[in-house]
Amino acid sequence: MIRIIFVIILPLLIASISCNSINGNNVETVEFQNLPKEVQDTITYLSKLDYDYVAGATTTPPDYPELITFDNKYTLEREMIGPWIRHYFINNNETGKKIKIDYPTPMPIIIHTNRMYIPEKMNLIPDGFNSSSKFKSYVIK
Repeated sequence: MIRIIFVIILPLLIASISCNSINGNNVETVEFQNLPKEVQDTITYLSKLDYDYVAGATTTPPDYPELITFDNKYTLEREMIGPWIRHYFINNNETGKKIKIDYPTPMPIIIHTNRMYIPEKMNLIPDGFNSSSKFKSYVIK
């Protein structure tokens, strides 16, 4: 019985030690108008995508990205339990570090230079946004 518990707890402990959580990082609230220009332009472009612009789609909405990076150093992984998402992990492909993000998290997650921006509300792009839409800004260490 002790071996079974050890086999279950040890991998969970190792996984929790090898990644950071965004909860402990320096957090700021930023309005859309105060985001970097590249981030503003990307969100504006995605919000203008419509059913007519997606090739061959008549009833399927555009597939918005979950992670937007400007240097392609980061990738997004999901930790699944059966068909459900438990956590997201942002992987830094250069350093091997991971950042754990709890589910549900509004999308898209945007990484620009050393900051990660996450919308405060769900469905930001399909539901629309304005200059006062808010984002949580985290410093990536």
